[in-house]
Amino acid sequence: MGVGFAVMFAQAPGESFTVSPFWPIAGWFCGFAAAEMVLARRGGPLGPPLGLRLAPPRATGLWVFAAMVSGAIALASVLRSFRTEVELAERGWAVFTLVVVLAVNLLVMGLRRRPLRAGPADLVSAEWAMRSRSARLLLAGGTIVAIWSAPGGGWSSQAESIRSLIGLVVSLLAWYMTLSPERLTQAGRPLRWQVVAAVLLMPVLAAGWNAAVDEPDEQPQSPLTEPYANAALFAYVTPGSPWEIATMPDGREPDDEWDESTWDFGGFSLDRAVARLATGDGGRQEGPLALSGDGHHVVYLDSVTDRLVVQHLPDATRRDLTGPLPAHAVPRPLLSHDGRLAALVSATGTELVDTATGGRTALPGVRRVLGLGPYGVVGTTGHRALPGAPGTELVTLDPRGRVRSRAPFDPTLPALATQDGRSLIVFTDDEAVTMDARTGRVTDRAALKLPRHHGPPEPLGWSAEGRLAVLIEPDGDDGHYHLVDPGTGRSSPMKGVMDKLDHGVFGLIP
Repeated sequence: MGVGFAVMFAQAPGESFTVSPFWPIAGWFCGFAAAEMVLARRGGPLGPPLGLRLAPPRATGLWVFAAMVSGAIALASVLRSFRTEVELAERGWAVFTLVVVLAVNLLVMGLRRRPLRAGPADLVSAEWAMRSRSARLLLAGGTIVAIWSAPGGGWSSQAESIRSLIGLVVSLLAWYMTLSPERLTQAGRPLRWQVVAAVLLMPVLAAGWNAAVDEPDEQPQSPLTEPYANAALFAYVTPGSPWEIATMPDGREPDDEWDESTWDFGGFSLDRAVARLATGDGGRQEGPLALSGDGHHVVYLDSVTDRLVVQHLPDATRRDLTGPLPAHAVPRPLLSHDGRLAALVSATGTELVDTATGGRTALPGVRRVLGLGPYGVVGTTGHRALPGAPGTELVTLDPRGRVRSRAPFDPTLPALATQDGRSLIVFTDDEAVTMDARTGRVTDRAALKLPRHHGPPEPLGWSAEGRLAVLIEPDGDDGHYHLVDPGTGRSSPMKGVMDKLDHGVFGLIP
C-alpha cells in the first residue's frame, strides 16, 4: 500500500493530479497477491478440490462478472494494437489487467486444491478460515483492481461517467462481501460451465467493443455530391467575400504529380461560414475556420446559429461543437488529420472535442496546440510570443487531458508536431530543427534550402509523403509556398496554390 501512495503522490507535479484510492488499493493488492504466491509455493503440489466453500457465491459471481468485463476491455486494446497505433500506457494497463485476472484465478484455485495438513479439528478449521479470508480478499481486491485498471481507449466522456459509476458500485459490493467470514460448509456445484462461458465470451465482447468504439481505417463514404465532390485543399477569404474552399481537381489523386494544369482547381463558397468577426477592441478579423488533413472536414462559425460546427464535406452533414457564442469569445479551432478530434483554443483555456460523439475533455494549461491526433495532444503553456516573453513549457497530454510530460520551450519560434506526435519540427531563419516532443531535446538539424526569405518559415501542414508545407516571405519573385523535407532541408515550390492567399487555411496537401 505504501508503494501505491508513493506512486499517487509522485504524480502531484502534473496539473491533472487527483487523490484517488485506486493506487493504495492496487499497491496493497499486489503485495497481498505476491505474499499468497510465496505461500502457494511452500504449500506443496495441488490435488483435487477439497469440496469446502471458500467464499460466498455472490462474491465469486461478482468476480466472474468483473473478470469477464475488464478482461474483454483489456483484450480489445491488445487486439486493436495489432491494427492501429495504441498508446503505450493503454497497452501497459491492458497487460496489467489480464495479469490480475489470471493471478486471482490461479491463486484461488490453489487455495481450493492445496491439501490440508493433518491435525486436530480446530487447527484444520483455523487453516481453512485463513484460506477463506485469503480467497475473499483476493476476489474483492481483484474485482476492484481489475474493474478500474481496464484501459479506457475509445471511451467517450459519457461512457466514462457510466463506467465510473458501475466501477464504484461493483467495488463497494465486492468489499462489503469480504466483511463477514465464510462458515465451514460444503461447496455447491462448481462454476466450471460459467467460467468456460465467461472465457469464451471475452473475445466476443472484445471484438464488439472494438467495433463500437474504433474508428474504421477506411470509413464507407456516402456518394459524393456537388459542390463537395473532391477533397478540400485550402480555404481563403477576401474582403467582401465568403470563405472559398479550393478542392482537388477532377480525376486527380493526392499522390499524382502536380503541374501548372492544377491551377484549374474546382471549389465552392462556404456561404454560412462567418468570414469577418468583430474583435474586442472594435476591429475585425477573419472568421474561425479549420480544415482536416484528409480534406474531408471543415470547422467554421455558422452565421445562422452562432455555433462552431464541423461539416463532413462529402455528404454535407454537420454537427454542433459549441452552443451559441458571442463574437468576442469564439475559440480558434484546429482539426486532427482525420477530422475525428477538434481542439478549441480560447482565452479561457483549450478543449478537446470528439467530433463524432461530442465528448469533451479539458486540456489544462494549454494555450497553443502544435499537434493533435489519436495519440493525444502536443501543445505549449503560452501563446506564440516575441523575444523576452515569460517562460513557456512544451507539454504532451493523453486523449483524456492528463499531462504526460513537460519541457522548456522557446515560444518565439514557429513549430508543428509530426503526425505521430513523437517529434516537433521547429523553424529558425535558416534551419529545420527536430525535437523530441516529450523532452524538448534536439534530435536533428538540417540547413534550409529555401529561396532567400525574411524570418523563419511558418509551418502549415503535412503532405501525403511526409514533407512540411511552409509559408515564407521571399526576398524576390519566388513563391510564398514551399514543401520542405525536415530531415534534409530540401524544398520545392508548391504547385496549384494561388500566391499569395489571403488568410489561407490548408487541408489536404498533395
